[in-house]
Amino acid sequence: MKSGAYIHIPFCLTKCGYCNFFSVPYSITALNNYINLLLKEIESFKQTYEFEADTVYLGGGTPSLLSANQINSIIGLVQPDENPEITLEVNPVQITEDWVKALSKTKVNRLSLGIQSMNNENLKALGRKHSAASIPERIKLLRENGFNNISMDLLYGLPIFANYNIEEELDNFLSLEPEHISTYLLSIENNVPFKHWKAILPDDKFTEIQYYTICETLRETGWDHYEISNFARPGLESRHNLHYWLGDEYIGMGAGASGYVNKQRYKRPDDLELWQFAVEKKDNLYEKESETKAQQKADFIIMQLRLSRGLDIQSYKERFGSDFVSDFHDAIEKFISSGHMEMTNGYIRLSQKAWFVSNHILREFV
Repeated sequence: MKSGAYIHIPFCLTKCGYCNFFSVPYSITALNNYINLLLKEIESFKQTYEFEADTVYLGGGTPSLLSANQINSIIGLVQPDENPEITLEVNPVQITEDWVKALSKTKVNRLSLGIQSMNNENLKALGRKHSAASIPERIKLLRENGFNNISMDLLYGLPIFANYNIEEELDNFLSLEPEHISTYLLSIENNVPFKHWKAILPDDKFTEIQYYTICETLRETGWDHYEISNFARPGLESRHNLHYWLGDEYIGMGAGASGYVNKQRYKRPDDLELWQFAVEKKDNLYEKESETKAQQKADFIIMQLRLSRGLDIQSYKERFGSDFVSDFHDAIEKFISSGHMEMTNGYIRLSQKAWFVSNHILREFV
């Protein structure tokens, strides 16, 4: 089957105080041991599911800690198809001339840079180790070595640490000329070091203004707002993430990774010892849940309504054997009347005014 392959590399040089993703401290020995086990895990998944990956996403953690040889070993074992999208998440501090030249000898053809902000006060508060001034030269280095599909993460909804505004932030991001921008509203969980930030986060009205400023600015400068939080130059959408949003199956490998295969959601252990045990026992799915038809519908609806094109009514009918408009007539009628949903050319989509409050609307369909 055609599938996306997500591979989690959990090691970090330092843990960001706002991050809730599974990660562990980095050491060369620990990473080498992890990769040896990961290759066994990939081989087991390939034998069991015979998937053909058209996208590979190396996420983390900090997968840019991998050597070029390790990246080549992973990609070589996954054996993606002839025209794959292969993404590597990158910590900007690791972008040096030697690192980039080595990476250019791998099959990685898309980079996702964890820039977060181009404001030094924000970067310092977030605990990021790069400076805003260092980014243009690092981008130039990537371009000179053939990397022409670069995504950048933009974090908004931060406490106001300095004389900072989102318009200036966007100007700085756009000056770097990326192909893709992923936006994230800062969310603080109770189990992270920065949990005290909850008291100083801006209110919803302020972050809503920031969100729509981002949307309008990027749209006016020719960007395709193809998913609620993601923007791309035309034709350069994230093919891997589209697997998630279209409801496709995907393989997740590595400690803490999640996947969806044979109508089963599963999660790999987010503990290195438990993960090692699962790999050695060839327990590929580990924590698994066979979805009911109602759960499959809910996942399909939530993911497709995140896309700016909306939910494909015909695709829903082919997959579930019923009509989406009939199944959710009252909710659809209510949101169309309120201007939060639109129906056009075989799709039902959220209107622009619904994007920031999409979670409240999507609850009505699950």
